[in-house]
Amino acid sequence: MNPADGNVTVFHKAEAGGNDFVLIEGAPPPPDQVADVVVALCRRRYGIGADGAVWWERTGADTLRVRTYDSDGSVASGCINGLRCAARLARHLGWGSEAVRLETPAGTYAAYVGAASVTVRVPGPAVRAAAWPGGHVVTVGEDHLVLPPADGPAMSTAAFQELCLGLRASGVQDVNIHHLTYDHGAWHLRSWELGNEVETPACGSGSLAAACALRELGRLSGAASFSTAGGAVLTAQPSGSAWDLTGPSRVVCRGELSRRWS
Repeated sequence: MNPADGNVTVFHKAEAGGNDFVLIEGAPPPPDQVADVVVALCRRRYGIGADGAVWWERTGADTLRVRTYDSDGSVASGCINGLRCAARLARHLGWGSEAVRLETPAGTYAAYVGAASVTVRVPGPAVRAAAWPGGHVVTVGEDHLVLPPADGPAMSTAAFQELCLGLRASGVQDVNIHHLTYDHGAWHLRSWELGNEVETPACGSGSLAAACALRELGRLSGAASFSTAGGAVLTAQPSGSAWDLTGPSRVVCRGELSRRWS
């Protein structure tokens, strides 16, 4: 933690493609407490409000140790947008160069922080065919079910919610769900978040999963940009055996937590 005085702890809030996170310096609370703390911090209208929480520690001139959690208190092992927020904050605080290394329990990721965008390089995800013809399950930290892409306008919020709730009721569990449509020369991506069970404005790992699925279907040879429900555009581009995920990110504010939040 980095207390501003004896009663408060400094936090930052950042967003990446519409996903917002509370970022706190130091190690996360003990395992038996961290879920309750995350839920309290992320609960909109009653806490700060966020899609997740990130604890970070500086371990080198350009290196951060990062622990990321979804708003329901579960560990977010593949949260690329959370990592992009951590990299943006490091640059915002004036540390090192544009290149940042992010140490996570799942491995170390390289990030590059530009003027308005942040890129994170991710090892090549594992891809396997799903039960639905043309669908794929892609592992980026967590499993992502990418449904067969469709041509035409982006699915409405209500229709996407009905689809995802129906899939859950039919037994589709333990995966994030993504639906792709191609309209007027652009890909549109909607993402349903495991655990929180709501549509998320954007999903970095889901965008990578969608790109991998399109490549398996022979509909992608290079980079792909995805217009997300929140309006941001995320771009996935192959880089050797890895993938780069690029999109907008910014630090929104700095504030103080009362001791009861920590």
